[in-house]
Amino acid sequence: MSQRPLRDLAGPFFKAALLHVLVVVLLIYSWVGPEEPPVKPKFNSIKASLVALPKPIAVPVKQETNQKKKQETKQRKKREQEKQKKLREKKRQQKLAKAKKEKVRLKAEKQRRLKEQEKKKQRDKERKEKYKADQKDELKRMRKKEAERLLELEKLREQETQRLESLEHSEEQKIIGQYIAAIQQQVQRTWSRPPSARKGMQSVLKITMIPGGEVLSVSVKESSGNAAFDRSAEQAVYKAGILPVPPDAAIFDRYFRIIELIFRPEDL
Repeated sequence: MSQRPLRDLAGPFFKAALLHVLVVVLLIYSWVGPEEPPVKPKFNSIKASLVALPKPIAVPVKQETNQKKKQETKQRKKREQEKQKKLREKKRQQKLAKAKKEKVRLKAEKQRRLKEQEKKKQRDKERKEKYKADQKDELKRMRKKEAERLLELEKLREQETQRLESLEHSEEQKIIGQYIAAIQQQVQRTWSRPPSARKGMQSVLKITMIPGGEVLSVSVKESSGNAAFDRSAEQAVYKAGILPVPPDAAIFDRYFRIIELIFRPEDL
């Protein structure tokens, strides 16, 4: 229940006190009077009745003040508690917001790092693939260059071989020509042309020899059409005896083991 303010109670209290004082003064004055000869007073009848005065309300000022202070202290404490609660809630919300923001930042940072790692992996993969491709291309170029070099060397070797063969062939042909000419001269010196020989006749003989120039056999490969002419050519080869041949066994085997000689009457 709420208490009435002291200001509202002060008026009735003073009025009641003043009325009591007046009553007391009247009573005293009525009982104490001047010393005069007693006169028989004449009394008029007066009817009086006691007026019931309102009871003064005792206001425990100090107690009320203490209660008010307690109430204010309680309210202030309550407000302070609410303020502290709001402040704690605000700090908690700020802490949660900060934690949430930090969590979002860490997540974004993690995603960024993952992206960077993926990009780095992709770059490393591309770099490795490019390196492999470059190495493969370089290997192809080296192989092609080596093949070209080997081909060029082969060409040079073939050219040199041909040159040597040509030179050797030239030398061999020169040697062969010299020995064939010597054989023809030696056989011609022993050849007696028959009387039936005529200009335009030609007999080709096939002569087989062994190393050293010894004749093993003589046969007519192409006849001149005149038996006496062919037989005279065969006899000339046998009469020649040991024919001149080159001492080189390889040249002898290739060119002189079996030779062919042409006999013409105009050669005499």
